[in-house]
Amino acid sequence: MNATIDKFGYPATLIREYAHWVVLLRPAQVTLGSLVLAAKGDATAFGQLPPAAHSELATVTKEIEAALLTEIGYEKINYLMLMMVDPHVHFHVLPRYEGSKPFNGADLRDAGWRPGEPWGIAVAVPDGLNRTALASRVASPRCPAVHGRHSGWKSMREWRALGIVPRSGYWPRDEVFASLLEPDGPGRTAYLLTGNYRVILDYNCSNYYALSVGLLADAIAS
Repeated sequence: MNATIDKFGYPATLIREYAHWVVLLRPAQVTLGSLVLAAKGDATAFGQLPPAAHSELATVTKEIEAALLTEIGYEKINYLMLMMVDPHVHFHVLPRYEGSKPFNGADLRDAGWRPGEPWGIAVAVPDGLNRTALASRVASPRCPAVHGRHSGWKSMREWRALGIVPRSGYWPRDEVFASLLEPDGPGRTAYLLTGNYRVILDYNCSNYYALSVGLLADAIAS
């Protein structure tokens, strides 16, 4: 096994073990039935896996999809291989569905991605911005240290009126809401983060992780 597998709760979260892979119940359920499909061994790049692991992957994914379809009734399924925080080869397997699914007295909602809305934009913050007045007054029940670095929510129109300037010149629609994050402190590049950024955080609650994913996606798109 490896440290990435251990981090996701092995052996307590183990669902099934194969010759080259393990299927784990994801401790943080982004959607109902979220799994981690992790390669055994020390490979940190997909191409480093032995041919037998690639061959076995077809069987593993087929069985995962059949089981989740029976138990969850997903409409789509996402396999995310990012490895930007946890280095060993693994996928986050996320069943996707409309609305919510009941489980153990709770509803697990598929928050989804808002089409046509960016995850965030890089901005310049004017000198003298009153950050105390902008601080969020709501404590997040999940990952409070991460969300505590974000300001309260304001519309793009309101941020523009405060003198915030997008570094690319592009403004999302006025009615889109965002919070302000200054990851490197005042005087450095800051970000207005929309609800789609929170969707990324659901996968891994780390500002470093979510910013890296968003910036990489923007670079690929451009």
